[in-house]
Amino acid sequence: MCFLQQKSTQCKILRSTDQLTAAVDVGEGDAMLEIRLGTCSLTNVLINAGAFVLAIKKDPHMATHVSERFAETDRFKVLD
Repeated sequence: MCFLQQKSTQCKILRSTDQLTAAVDVGEGDAMLEIRLGTCSLTNVLINAGAFVLAIKKDPHMATHVSERFAETDRFKVLD
């Protein structure tokens, strides 16, 4: 499991999906924990790289929204 902790690192990495997957070495079958989802751009990149994303979202309305957004994949689960 990988943790991205520094916001400045996240901002730099998110400019390119290739940079993100290379920087955290994300690939098929990896498990990722994402806390405090924002726009889900990171979530989308991780899922497309083949990872399973377990997300924690405190706002129940947003938890429902992101669950619906990724309803087509079995690589995403949100806890609220």
